[in-house]
Amino acid sequence: MAIVICPGFHPPSLTDCFLERMDLPAPQVICTGFPLDGGSHFREWVKIWGNPERSAYTITVISYSAGSVGAIAASWLWHQAGGQIQALIAVDAWGVVLTGPFPIYRLSHDYFTHWSSSLLGTGDGGFYADPGVDHWQLWRSPHQAIGYRQIYHQTRWEKTTARDFIQSLSDPLSP
Repeated sequence: MAIVICPGFHPPSLTDCFLERMDLPAPQVICTGFPLDGGSHFREWVKIWGNPERSAYTITVISYSAGSVGAIAASWLWHQAGGQIQALIAVDAWGVVLTGPFPIYRLSHDYFTHWSSSLLGTGDGGFYADPGVDHWQLWRSPHQAIGYRQIYHQTRWEKTTARDFIQSLSDPLSP
């Protein structure tokens, strides 16, 4: 499994904090820049893993804010080329349409953002902070964002942190 991080427009130190606090396996790619079409991200992935159709890697993509625009496009390109996407985890991707033939999960910094983002694709599950937190805080300190998670084929909401929700989705054995 490979982890790809697609951050948005913010100080790089926020992504450094996110990675330190998440305790994930080291990401193989941290996408740079802000490719609106996802093409730059896709080319970065191909450079590292080769032909998606023959790649042994199953990719988990974790994106933040505006980085989710390039992440969803690159995920589609990887999938269409025969690559495997375990999950696209979009953190505070408000206003970004997220649909695809692979599992997609949204995390939001408050309930209103969670609800209004769902109008652009609910995906397979979600998390929202309650009480709400600042947009940057959700990325910088996911271990402190307490809220509710739901996997949409289940009917119950569970109290957890954003960190624990992301970790459960990044596990190679997760749903």
